[in-house]
Amino acid sequence: QDRRVREAAPFMAYGEFTGLAPMSTCGVWPVPPTTTPHEISVTGLPPILVVSTTNDPATPYQAGVDLARQLGGTLVTFEGTQHTV
Repeated sequence: QDRRVREAAPFMAYGEFTGLAPMSTCGVWPVPPTTTPHEISVTGLPPILVVSTTNDPATPYQAGVDLARQLGGTLVTFEGTQHTV
């Protein structure tokens, strides 16, 4: 599977845009992406910290912004190009 992921999405290779993050198939998932964010409604949570990377190749930065807002959490913005920090 690792070979297929690297062929389909070479940007997912270790040491390039993902740094040392685990390999992920999110970038080659066989379902079209949606721009509609999930709406989350929860109560009674402890303080939440959301970390979002500005140029994540697999997860849009805005998704982290939206998640922090919906959870009433705090957003930490990481300037980078990898998936995960």
